[in-house]
Amino acid sequence: MTSSKKKRVNDEMNMETSNNKKQKKNKDIFEFDQENPAIRINNLLHKYDTNTVIKWCIMDHTIKLGRECDINSKDPIDALRRNKTTSMSCLPDELKRDQDVVLECLKIFNNDWNFSDSLFKSPYFVNSFIDIGGNDMSWFLLTPYGDNADMCLKVLSKDGMMLKHLKYHSSKPHVIAAVKQNGMALLFADRNLRDDVEIINEATKQNPRAVRYIYSDDIMPVSFYMDLIKKDGLIIKYVPPYVKAMFSIRLESVSQNGMASEFMGVSNTERDIAIAAVENNPMALKHLVNFEDDKEVVMIAINNNSDAAEFMSEKLKKDMKMIEHCLRIDGESIKYFYEVASNDKRLVEIGIENNSKTMYYARMNLRRDKQWILKLIQYHPDMFQYICEGLYDDEDFIINALKLNKNIITFIKKYYVDNGRTPKNKTLELSLTGKTNIILEDVTLSKDIQFCWK
Repeated sequence: MTSSKKKRVNDEMNMETSNNKKQKKNKDIFEFDQENPAIRINNLLHKYDTNTVIKWCIMDHTIKLGRECDINSKDPIDALRRNKTTSMSCLPDELKRDQDVVLECLKIFNNDWNFSDSLFKSPYFVNSFIDIGGNDMSWFLLTPYGDNADMCLKVLSKDGMMLKHLKYHSSKPHVIAAVKQNGMALLFADRNLRDDVEIINEATKQNPRAVRYIYSDDIMPVSFYMDLIKKDGLIIKYVPPYVKAMFSIRLESVSQNGMASEFMGVSNTERDIAIAAVENNPMALKHLVNFEDDKEVVMIAINNNSDAAEFMSEKLKKDMKMIEHCLRIDGESIKYFYEVASNDKRLVEIGIENNSKTMYYARMNLRRDKQWILKLIQYHPDMFQYICEGLYDDEDFIINALKLNKNIITFIKKYYVDNGRTPKNKTLELSLTGKTNIILEDVTLSKDIQFCWK
């Protein structure tokens, strides 16, 4: 090798070494140690000026993945505002003790508490944190200001349930602040304040179900409970027994929410209440055990939701007129009369007329009846997906079915694809691949097959 070539090779090697050193330095600046970023930051603070490292740390949380960021920002706080993906865990310890920087972080992500506990000793910091914090004030328990009435009042106005942990259960201003934020905080007030009309009104205004925590039964008038029930019928679960026994209260409750009947025990003499309950919510029939055999109440429920048939009496589930009525509303309701209806072709046909899934609940002997199925698919091709799976292996039957209604081809294709099979019949194979169409021909059907809806 000539001297000129050696020189050129050496120059290139020296340049590559220099570039590698620069890249390593940049890598030090722009990469965290993914296992322990804090150690890497502390090391960098010894190598580079603090401002550069701080700017680098708070610019972009994605530095952890080795991405570069703009360290030329003049103001680290401004960089923090612009990049909301930053986490306080990326900050060096000295910055975690800076009140202004931490408060700025908390404005952006107030659930990130990766800062120095020493800040909790600062009244300025605690007051500022309360102002900018969310609805979770549990951090306040870490501060030494639990005896500060003003601070506690501010905390309760942000998180009413903190009344449980603070010592102001008997302070009316503090309790009012708590229940205004969360009515359920009434539970943690002293007994005498749980009977205070002003506090009760504030609590139930924020959450009507706070009525359960009123201490005395006779402190509020009936009209108070009526107003609450008009907003939420389930409130009847928490009203005093003498109020719950009133007919007007009971009727209003189920009229607002039929499921309130679960908490009332509707007697067989309260037919108006039962009817009002199923008119509001047909599934309330589940709780009306005294009316599960009442055809009028059951019929109202089923007309609004056929699934209410599940809760009618066993006697009505064997009543053919009732079964037909349910099936004409929704054929899938046959599942509630399986023992009686699933082996009856006439009843299954009634159900299929409005819901093809009725076939899914038919007995296996019906789902294997070829002649019956061929007749049905002319009018209801969707029921074909629920026939006995073994019939898909009868390719002559499949071809005859396709001749009668080509719309069933979707279900046939799915069967062969799901099972990784190919039809043996060439005509059927070509038809499924779309290369030919099976010509419609007359298919001999049993003449005795008649349909109830014809």
